[in-house]
Amino acid sequence: MATFQKRGETWRVIVRLKGVCKSATFETKSAATAWAGNLESEIRKRYEIDQERPYRVPKGLTSERSIMASAVPVESMSGVYFLILHERIIYIGKSVDVYNRISNHRSNGRIFTHYSIIQCPPEGLNELESKYILAFNPVGNKGRYGKLIYSVTDETINRYINEVNKSPTDNS
Repeated sequence: MATFQKRGETWRVIVRLKGVCKSATFETKSAATAWAGNLESEIRKRYEIDQERPYRVPKGLTSERSIMASAVPVESMSGVYFLILHERIIYIGKSVDVYNRISNHRSNGRIFTHYSIIQCPPEGLNELESKYILAFNPVGNKGRYGKLIYSVTDETINRYINEVNKSPTDNS
């Protein structure tokens, strides 16, 4: 909330809201009121859930029941993972413990903004990882001297993408 103080010919306004405390001095009370209103609105927006960015702090606490319903068991998961820098896949890897492996990449200094995981049983990891590397040709999966490890043609890429996207019940 805003507090206004008349100080000689000026107005001092102090806004204290949701842990934020800011103050300013203005020549008129109307200018002070407008500034305080804008600041309070901006602070409140920071604490609302935004539809496009659901990771912002919610207005209220989520219920315990809701938290428990969305809980995921702590166990290792095998799969192929994709490290993404902004909107580009920069590395594809595989692991029998993908969360630990992704954490290792971050600890070792690899830069990425997002990741994605496709679950896969351990016996299928090599094949699935190879197919995605061939299909997407990420910069982080190049050989030691900057050359792509695999030889890839458009035909090969399309074939592998179709294989990866084909459902297990497809017989085509």
